[in-house]
Amino acid sequence: TYFRTNWMYIVPMILVTSYGGVVIYVLLLNTSLSKVGDALPYALAIFFPYFIASILTGWMTLLGVIAFIIPGLYLMARFAVLPAVFAGEARLSVVGAIKQSWAMTEGVGWSVFVLMLVVGFITWLISFVANLIVGVLTRLGGGPDGVPWIDTGVAALFGTFQSIILIAVAAAIYRQLKAQLAI
Repeated sequence: TYFRTNWMYIVPMILVTSYGGVVIYVLLLNTSLSKVGDALPYALAIFFPYFIASILTGWMTLLGVIAFIIPGLYLMARFAVLPAVFAGEARLSVVGAIKQSWAMTEGVGWSVFVLMLVVGFITWLISFVANLIVGVLTRLGGGPDGVPWIDTGVAALFGTFQSIILIAVAAAIYRQLKAQLAI
């Protein structure tokens, strides 16, 4: 199958992409860094616990989706700030970060879900329209197969755009919830 044939490319890509996301969270949320370059080793230091916590909460969310879909969506919202918790809090353990994410989203899980859904849909729609326009233009200019490297490049660009927007929204939610808890 596809994964069995390409795992040696897929796994490093997932790890590098995940690390890049953690670096962005650290840059957005960690105010103790003296320079931008400090985000890289800091993100590396929290990456393994973050990755383990993401796998654990991902399995919990998957089980919730399998159970009745709605519990999975609820769990997804409750854990939406997990990467931000790792980036913004002082060296929490895996369990500590999961508990902190759960505590921070208590009472607002569905609001977080709706916000992430709306932002995700809007960014997906923008990406879809851009890819559609580029696809039509490359097929007009390049024949029935279009120009694959342009199609792929635009899809990658807008996928990155969508990821960065969702990271920024999750970071903003974390900041807002942290400020409310401090009151």
